[in-house]
Parts: sequence; C-alpha cells; structure tokens
Amino acid sequence: MSLLAGVGDFGINDLKDQAVDAKNLALGAVETIQEGKDLGPWNAQTNSPVLTNNASAVVAGGYYTVTVAGVSTFAGANFPSGQAFGIGDRIKKIGGIWYRSPFIISAGAEISTVGGTDAAIMNRKETQLEIGKRFPVKFYSRNLFDRNSVNIQQGKAIDATGPSGNILTSTGYALSDYMAVLPGEQYTFSNMGAFKAVRFESASHGNLGGLVIPNNTTTTITTPANCYFIVYTCKANGEPSIPANYQVEKGTVATAYDTFKAAVEQAVGLPLAAKYMADQGVMLVAGSEPTSLVNRQAVSEMLPTYNKVVSRNMFNRAATDFQLNKSIDASSTSGQFFNSPGYWISGYMPVNPNEKITFSGHGNLKAVRFEDANHNNLGGAILANSVNTTVTTPVGCSYIIFTIKNSGEGNIPASYQVERGETATAYMDYIQQVEGINGMPIAPYWHDLNGLKLLILGDSIATVYPEGGGYSAEWPTYIRKPYWGNIYHAAMSGARIKDDPDTPGLTISPRQRLSGQIDYAIANNWQPDVITLFIGTNDLIITNTGDYDTAMGKTDLASLDRSKLYEALRYAYWKITTQWPNAKVFHALPLQRASVTIDVQKTIKDAIIKMAINYCVIVIHADVESGISRQFEVANGNGRYLRDGLHPNDTGKAKLADYYMRKVIAGLL
Repeated sequence: MSLLAGVGDFGINDLKDQAVDAKNLALGAVETIQEGKDLGPWNAQTNSPVLTNNASAVVAGGYYTVTVAGVSTFAGANFPSGQAFGIGDRIKKIGGIWYRSPFIISAGAEISTVGGTDAAIMNRKETQLEIGKRFPVKFYSRNLFDRNSVNIQQGKAIDATGPSGNILTSTGYALSDYMAVLPGEQYTFSNMGAFKAVRFESASHGNLGGLVIPNNTTTTITTPANCYFIVYTCKANGEPSIPANYQVEKGTVATAYDTFKAAVEQAVGLPLAAKYMADQGVMLVAGSEPTSLVNRQAVSEMLPTYNKVVSRNMFNRAATDFQLNKSIDASSTSGQFFNSPGYWISGYMPVNPNEKITFSGHGNLKAVRFEDANHNNLGGAILANSVNTTVTTPVGCSYIIFTIKNSGEGNIPASYQVERGETATAYMDYIQQVEGINGMPIAPYWHDLNGLKLLILGDSIATVYPEGGGYSAEWPTYIRKPYWGNIYHAAMSGARIKDDPDTPGLTISPRQRLSGQIDYAIANNWQPDVITLFIGTNDLIITNTGDYDTAMGKTDLASLDRSKLYEALRYAYWKITTQWPNAKVFHALPLQRASVTIDVQKTIKDAIIKMAINYCVIVIHADVESGISRQFEVANGNGRYLRDGLHPNDTGKAKLADYYMRKVIAGLL
C-alpha cells in the first residue's frame, strides 16, 4: 500500500504498518482508484472504446485514462449520466461498477501545509528544518502572474483588436509565460494598465481564440471548452515596464495586490492530498481521522460523511516543551526572557519573515519574542489584555515563542488560539497531522521547483521543435513548465552516446554526440541543478562497445576513447559531475522499441547501469517502468503509445513527461 496513491515511488510502502494507525478509509479509496490494470486511453467525446454502465466484461481493476474530454452517456457509482470527463481523469471498474477519479491541475488554489513549508503536507514544526534545507520556505500568493519569469516573450503581443487570439510581433510589447488552466474556470485580471488581450489554447497549444481586456478595467474571463492554457499581453509599447501591480487570480473578485510566489499543485501524478482552498481558508481532508490527508474532490463523493476540516490553530496546548516559571517582557518590545513564578512560555514555533500571525483568546497581558534561525533575539511584541492581536514577524525571523499563562491564571486560557493571517476566527482545537513515516517526511511530487534549473540532454524523443533539430514537439513540451525555474534543452535528433565519426555523405552535428551536447551547455554557461540524459536508443545496434575495465583504467578525460561505448559513458558522466558537482544527474534507459528485441537492448542497458554507479548517476528504468511495451507497438506505424515504433504519440508524450518528471522529483527527495 502506498501513501497518497503514489508516494510509494519514494520508497514509502506498507502505510498501515508504518503510519500512525490512521484507519484511513479515504486513503484506501484513492489507492483503489489508482491501482489496477491500465487499459489505455478513452475518448470521452466519442465514447471510444464504447463503455456502458455495465462493466461486467471488463477485467477486474481495469481503468482507462481520458485523452479527449467529453461527457458520459452512462452513470457510474460516483457520477451521473452526463458527467463531464476531462483530460487525465480515470474511469475504473471496481466491483463491477465504474468509478470516476478526477485529475486536477489547479492553477490558482493556494496550498496549505498548515505550517506553511514548501514541499511538505505535514505539521510544520517537525519538518520545516528538514525540508527547508533543500527547498526555500515561502508562502503562496493569490497572484498567478510571475512578472520575473524567464519565459516572458519580448516583442510579442496578443491581438487586441478582436477575439482572434493571434500572437503578433509587436515592438515594445511583452507576452506572459503559459498558464495551465481548466475549461470553464474564471480568472480576474486587475491593474493591467493599457489595452491588452488574452489567448486561449488547447492542450497541444492550438489557438482557441482570444479576449480583449479593456484599458485599466478589472476584467473576469471564462476559459472556453477544451482550454488548458492561457497566455496574455503583460506590457504595451507605451509602458516602460510591466505595470507594477499587474495581478491575475482565480475567481471573479479582484483582491489587493499580492506578489507572485510559486505554488505546489500536484503529488505523484495525483492532485495534492491536502489542498488549501483559497475560498474557504482552511485545509480540507477526507477520512475518519485527522491523519487522513486525501484529496477532497477525488473522494468526497464516495465518502460524503467523512469530510473533515484541519485546524487553523497552530498552538498545541498539550505540548510537552513548555518552559515553566518563564515569561517574555510585556512592558516593552524588548523580547527579553524573565524568570517569573507562575508564568509559562510556549515551545518554539517556526515562522517566516514578514508573516502575519494573529493571537486570540490569550487572556491577560502577554508578549511574543521573535528569533532568527540561530535563536538570537530580534525583539518582541505585546499581546494586549484580552484583545485579539496581529503581529508581523520581522526580517530574518525564523521562530516565535510566546507567553501562554501568567501568575493570575490557573491554567492556559481555554480558547488560546494562534493562526496565520490578520483575522481571528472561531476557536478550534489543535489537531496533530501526519508528518512522516519512519523519519522520512511526506513530500509531494510537484513541490516548489521555483529557481531549480533542469538541463535535458538526449536524442530525438527528448527534443523540442524547432530547437535541437527534432521534427516534432516531443515529450518535454508536455512538462508543466511553470514548476521549473528554467528548462535548458541540448537534445538533438540522431544523437548517440558514442562519438561516431562522419561518413561519406553524412556529416554528424556536434550535438549529435553526447559529448557535444555537454560542450554546448558549457558554452552557454548554463548552471543546471538537475541534469537528465535521455539517450542511448541510437546506440542499440553497436559493435564497438569496448569494455568496462579498460574504461575505468584510464586516468584522465583526454585518454578516453569516445568511439567506444563504455569509455564514452565514463567521459560523459565524469565531465558532467566535474563541471556541475552540485547537480543531481539522471540517465533514462532507452524505451522498448517495436523493431528491437529486449535481448538486443541488454548491452546498452548493462553498460549504462554499470558505469552510472561510479558517478552516482541515478538510472531511470524506463524500459520496464514507463508502461511502454513493444508488444503493443508497431514498427513504422502507430501503436498504443508510439507513433512509429520509436517516437511517442501524443498520449505517449504526456505519459512520458509525467513518468520522467515523477522519477526525477523522487530522486530529488
């Protein structure tokens, strides 16, 4: 059994034996939906293959994944006839009945970690330091527009003369990065300055038309059917820069300007298990215990009686780390500790700089102390007698500690509450949450990648048209790009691991050699945090492998013969890990091909695995884990996931993007 229906990819298994006795009915429901036999794609628009409310003929546990959105003509256990199915939804037979499991890409909902850390669906206190070492701690914004994105296109604009949605070359204008959306969603633009326009696009970035945003007018748009991306003009030629308070947010109300911050949206190919709902301000979960963290939309229809609200109260009055006979100076903002009989102070609570924290129900006069990461005093704030008080943490603040009882109180005030934000809400008991399993924190798939840079090296399946010489947009175009700080592409069609020589009538481009792609990245001064290699399929039919011992016996890069497979592999790994010593490196084994047997692939597979160990290169076993089997592919023809027995079709591209990124993130964590 796996946590969050997929965190098992991180090596977290046997949840029932290792978690805190969650008795998690909802978790079981999600796992039931997620596990089973993949029956391939389903076109919900044309009902192909044909499905009815009678699922008796389908193999037990079989499920289809929606590749074309549409409306069902039959009812299932948790959906009526006429149910809308979107791309990525699944429909699965469970006990002879169809169940629907939605796939969610939320472009705007804030994510709650209750403690507020990135990459953590858990109680903050126990995990902030552990996760924060790897990913910066920050809060999430209502504003979905990243004015500092490296993907803003200068000299481009959306046609603002009508609803054509055409992208025009326009001096002095700038175009936003792509924003992932869903059909029928509403987004509000505010403070956008001069006349601008929005373009709607399909999942394959086809134009679905546009909409004009009037001059200095707050405007709400509704995404049309089949719309999965929007892109919009963010600067006009009469503006010296992007308007300072340009904001795009989900919903129909324009709120006060908020600086953009990247947000976590997905966990292991599924929606985040616990999502902070911006419209309600609380985390919603499904399950019979506080430790049940399961996506509400995916399971609440099946388990309607188990909806539960996780507490906003961050103060645990039953904690064991209180300090007795201590207080914090309440006569000034000094933040000084005093020895004070009858007083108690709390344990340390991790916070972020410039964060607003509201205290309520705290009773008599008390005080808060701010501290940096080394617990140095940064001053304090006074909590007025029986008055709800909001404090703002200062620059450099990592912790707060506060008086919880004074000498005139018999115990900690019964309704003492500490919560994020500027509003004191109704008292809620503190609720402990799942934080980790056997010391390993629970972390999502699409954690905060803002600032992490990804370098893609490889052959034709990893190219991005027209860059890299590829002849179509391959699977990297399906990566949800906003989750990476930047993506560098050096892959090229026909590339090999070995340095094959030019032959009569055929001149090999430098980037058709792996060594040349590495040199290309160095020449561009790219500084990736993650390096991925998707190369080797063009080396499958090889006669010049060399041998491992000879390759390992060479004493420097220059002595390695890159025309031999083992030596070319060692050269690549050695140079990569020398040039970028702090980068995490992955090499995906070649996919199964319709025209190449498993035995033929074994030579290249064994070489990659054996050499990768020496340089701590993580091997992605795409040949057996990706779900692409040569048994269902056609040489030079369209099969289940490959369009010609080698290169993925549209369904295969989406599948590979999800699989590869899932493995990369698992490796990062």
